[in-house]
Amino acid sequence: MVAEFKKHGVVALLADWTNKGPVIGEYLKKHYKRRNIPVNVILSPNPDDPPLILPELLSQDHVIKGIRLMAEKKAEAETAKPAEADTTDS
Repeated sequence: MVAEFKKHGVVALLADWTNKGPVIGEYLKKHYKRRNIPVNVILSPNPDDPPLILPELLSQDHVIKGIRLMAEKKAEAETAKPAEADTTDS
């Protein structure tokens, strides 16, 4: 799994909710439609893309498939961008 993280430039984050409070709970509810932890998500580098919410009971296969799915979406978005015109003077 580490190889997949490196291959796709994934950054792993771990958040701690030891001191439960309403701010984090509301954020989870608003952004991920979840009220409890763990909340396992894969976020795109594009903040406009929705998160990929993974199951609470997580497997290595779930993570690898999620990473590959996000990589495919990123590649599709990059190929869909119109080519920029060269505006430099020759």
